[in-house]
Amino acid sequence: MGIVAIFSYGINMSTNNIIILLSMFSITLLAIYLYLKYLILDLVDEVWEEGDEFVVKNNSLEDRIPLYDVSYVSYTMTLGKYFPQRITLHLINQCIFGKEITFTPVENWLPIIANSELDNLTYRVEKSKTSRLKNKLKNLRKS
Repeated sequence: MGIVAIFSYGINMSTNNIIILLSMFSITLLAIYLYLKYLILDLVDEVWEEGDEFVVKNNSLEDRIPLYDVSYVSYTMTLGKYFPQRITLHLINQCIFGKEITFTPVENWLPIIANSELDNLTYRVEKSKTSRLKNKLKNLRKS
């Protein structure tokens, strides 16, 4: 829109008005870029649990992440229609997608159910890390 306005009214506009119009257009583009970068472009396509690991799929790449390799799970509540819910898995070891895996959960119209599912996920991650540490301690005591 701003480009059309510059070309159609550019002859009659002063230099100050053109600078203001260009700066508003630039700020709008920057806001769109930041929105896409921080809320949409960092999301992976699919994440699901398969036994004691997460299967993460993005484009044609797929990786399996054991539950004990998740340091912690963070959750961002929805902020209306344009800011989706996000779950981030913060990993201990980097995988092919990086140290953080971010995805949007399946929408639930009851936030209580979504919170209980997140609590269950966090519990399973902690339980997996604890059982792995117990197994390591057992193996150390045997040797």
